[in-house]
Amino acid sequence: MDFVAAIKSDALNIKKRTPVEPDFWVLIFGDLTVFSVLFIAFMLRRFESAETHTVFSMGTESLNQSIGLINTLVLLTSSYAVVLALSYYRSGDLNKMIKFTCFAIFCGLGFVCLKIFEYIEKINQGITVTADRFFELYFTFTGIHLLHVLIGISLLTIVAYRMSLKKPDAFTTPGFVEGVTCYWHMVDLLWLILFALFYLLG
Repeated sequence: MDFVAAIKSDALNIKKRTPVEPDFWVLIFGDLTVFSVLFIAFMLRRFESAETHTVFSMGTESLNQSIGLINTLVLLTSSYAVVLALSYYRSGDLNKMIKFTCFAIFCGLGFVCLKIFEYIEKINQGITVTADRFFELYFTFTGIHLLHVLIGISLLTIVAYRMSLKKPDAFTTPGFVEGVTCYWHMVDLLWLILFALFYLLG
């Protein structure tokens, strides 16, 4: 059985395997738990007093809403790309799978560049992590999320590269590819929540 045929057989025969590697579920649920605690901390801090409510509202107004919205659309597009990539992977069309994985990577890099630009914009305005309570949380939360984006880009790059070699290994198995896809969706979900908290709710 050749490489493509083996992938199609393993990917579609879910009854004989566990979808997504177990380690990925531990990583994903662990991250979701940590961010849930951070989100609760945000809400507690925001409604701590009338003063903090005002600080958070002013913080939201000072953010670059356009970049926040563009980054949201970029990540949503990347999520759709990895869905297509996984679909082509399961059907054995590795060329299209690699193509859409690379497109998702490109979107991820676009997100990183825009986020860095936004950080620089704020720093040039004299706004840093020590500016006030809002920006303390903003830089911390979005910084941690940016790290997750970079990890996701690295995982997608590994998958695309190993697939291009067309040799079976631990990085081309259905469980690993599905795990990377789920991880990327988690990264996108977390950004949607961060976007709502910082750019809309404030």
